[in-house]
Amino acid sequence: MTLGYLIDCERAEEREEVTKEVTKEVTKEVTKATRLTDIMELLEDVGMLSEELRNRLGAETEEDRFRYLLKLAAKVSSIEEFEEKYDGRAE
Repeated sequence: MTLGYLIDCERAEEREEVTKEVTKEVTKEVTKATRLTDIMELLEDVGMLSEELRNRLGAETEEDRFRYLLKLAAKVSSIEEFEEKYDGRAE
């Protein structure tokens, strides 16, 4: 086994690790963008989204929160109802 071979193996392992990390981050961002689009499309069916609401939704980061908001958007009959429940003001 040569030193060159060992270096090549180490570099391959490093490339593989970096590729895994990048893939994980890209998948996370694509999932966020897809969920956000789905939420906004559902809400657009019941009203006009304000720029403020768009920005607030875009600032969300947690996958569990996106799941909750997607389900909420599918259930509400108005933007106002969504905002009330989104803000936790609804009963």
